Amino acid sequence: GFTANGNILGDLMIGQTGNVSLNSGLTVESNLEITEGSLVLNGNDLTINGSLSTSANAGITGDVNAGLELNGSGNVSFGFTANGNILGDLMIGQTGNVTLNSGLTVETDLEITEGALVLNGNDLTINGSLSTSANAGITGDVNAGLELNGSGNVSLGFTSNGNILGDLTVSQTGGGVNLNSQLLIDNSLTLGQGNLVLSDFDLTLGLNASLEGGNNTSYVETNGTGELRLFLEAGSEGVFFPTGTAQGYFPAVIHQSLDGDNNFIGVNLASGVFAEGTTGVDITGSTPLVNHTWNISAPNKSALLDLDFQFFWNADAEVSGFNRNMCHISHFVDGNWDTYQDDTAAAEANGFFSIKRQGINSLSPFRVTSSQALGTSNAVLDEIKVYPNPALNYLNLKLPKGSQATFARIIDSKGASMGMQKLSVGSTDQKIDLSQLQPGMYFLKIDGVTTKRFVKVEMEP
Repeated sequence: GFTANGNILGDLMIGQTGNVSLNSGLTVESNLEITEGSLVLNGNDLTINGSLSTSANAGITGDVNAGLELNGSGNVSFGFTANGNILGDLMIGQTGNVTLNSGLTVETDLEITEGALVLNGNDLTINGSLSTSANAGITGDVNAGLELNGSGNVSLGFTSNGNILGDLTVSQTGGGVNLNSQLLIDNSLTLGQGNLVLSDFDLTLGLNASLEGGNNTSYVETNGTGELRLFLEAGSEGVFFPTGTAQGYFPAVIHQSLDGDNNFIGVNLASGVFAEGTTGVDITGSTPLVNHTWNISAPNKSALLDLDFQFFWNADAEVSGFNRNMCHISHFVDGNWDTYQDDTAAAEANGFFSIKRQGINSLSPFRVTSSQALGTSNAVLDEIKVYPNPALNYLNLKLPKGSQATFARIIDSKGASMGMQKLSVGSTDQKIDLSQLQPGMYFLKIDGVTTKRFVKVEMEP
């Protein structure tokens, strides 16, 4: 042990054929070298401001109360004994690579502010918090594994030459894992608890990688431009994409037919549905929809596509009178949302619904919509009258007897809401003010239901 005012050394060389146990904290300014035996931290903190190396037959024995801080310059490497490959905290501010020579579990906090923690084919388990700064990160490889078992939100970044893992397990309670770099997983991704949040970075699973788990409590959250990219083998079973946003879980199953090429497909979910695909006004307040957009892409633009889609959602995402008994997947093509044959959504487990569409040969934004809103039959629509049409400053609205409609909304040809007017409940004759509208074609929606098309003109026809 060391005195409280003297727990510092320039160099520490250990070649002891046995254990060297610390009875106090220690700072090594220049060089710590362990060629034989073990340095037992014994619940104390070890700070190294210089170099560190451990031989194959030697290492550090840590414990859940011990801490290790690396603040030196240059590359260092170290390993732990088989019965002591655990630390409470690991702080890395090394201007170089810190290479693990053994597996390691960090119980409380791993913080990388500078340099890189090189996994070197070993497994790293973090049961507490994790953060990596913009100029630092983890260097992985195809044989390395990372398991995240902590609580709350953590940030995870990789170096540009090491943004790869063999295995990644996400089991984060009460929070998520925020990805701060691109990442390729070569062997397996396991989603147990908490979301893996992509931001503007892509998560790719290799050709033979597996994906386990994925549900409404643990999925790949796309809150930016990042995609989940999975490999589709032509003619094989559909591939499950457990995707969603901060607003909810919106997975997809995508199948590539034998007529298409083997290919990677990327899925990004976005909250809202926009008149121009990814831009323009959000039309979820005026059109019967599921309130999210599935952005689907193929990194290989020359690949032949013949895809079948199945999209999933829950009832909370249905807006503006969406009718799941008459709905379809709509594709934004040639500057417009297309139409497709309506079908009844299938009821799935845990209160979810799904709809399918086959024969997709090009990719862009997709949505789920219904051509007829809930509770509006053709007979009811026929009973609603608007006149004169074209109209100048006012439009007369005649509703069916007994109508309980409460408001009317005017929608332009691009799906944007141009204003709302309260209606006199129970009255069959109403007057809609058009004086603030520019000339053009519009739609009138009663309580969120599209009813009639009309034209606003500059002067009386």
